[in-house]
Amino acid sequence: MKTLTLASGLALGLACSSTGSTLNEDPERYQDSGLDTGSGEPGDTAETSFGASWFGLEGSLVFAEERTTASLTVHFYAEDDTTTPLCSADTDTVQLIGFDITPDPTVHYWANTRALQTLADSPCLDSDRLPDGDIQLGIGELHPSLLPIMESKGLGDIAGDSTTRGGYIGFNQSAPSEQAPGTAFVLGYATADTDEANEVSDSSQATNLFGVFLFPLEDLETDTGGD
Repeated sequence: MKTLTLASGLALGLACSSTGSTLNEDPERYQDSGLDTGSGEPGDTAETSFGASWFGLEGSLVFAEERTTASLTVHFYAEDDTTTPLCSADTDTVQLIGFDITPDPTVHYWANTRALQTLADSPCLDSDRLPDGDIQLGIGELHPSLLPIMESKGLGDIAGDSTTRGGYIGFNQSAPSEQAPGTAFVLGYATADTDEANEVSDSSQATNLFGVFLFPLEDLETDTGGD
């Protein structure tokens, strides 16, 4: 049975629940922002980001007749300072491979992407600690846990706009099936391109993805010198 787990963690612009300190403009740190539905695995601005603990995403998805593509920017953050990225890097524009099955009914579009793999030569040293292999990106209903966060950031109008959608991410290692749909995590929110009158264009095929939650980088294995 598919169940929905509300996101929780540090709120954008709110006090840190674990330390009590105020973190203005901070992205939300991932804790349990999952749609718990099954099995799953959880331009450059600097020359290095060694020592980062978290990563976040933003970018755009372009839905064209011939193919759907993603262009992302990955930000790397320190453990104790998520106000300013240590390093940021742009992925290549890559094709999205869509699935017919999504992890949850509230996720309407779900697709594989190799975008993070294109950062292998990034000057951000922590790029090699991003999740291995493909990840999934999704668009669906705006997750209710985002509403107070967006309100606190002065984004209430965007949250209340009927065209605003939810952004989702997955780290599943196999394609979704009815028996094992996988896990989607709340990433943030998504908006469609608008025209000069700030209205959604009928011909617009682009969706802008804004990350709100951060996700932990993988720990590197170290050689201890033992036999």
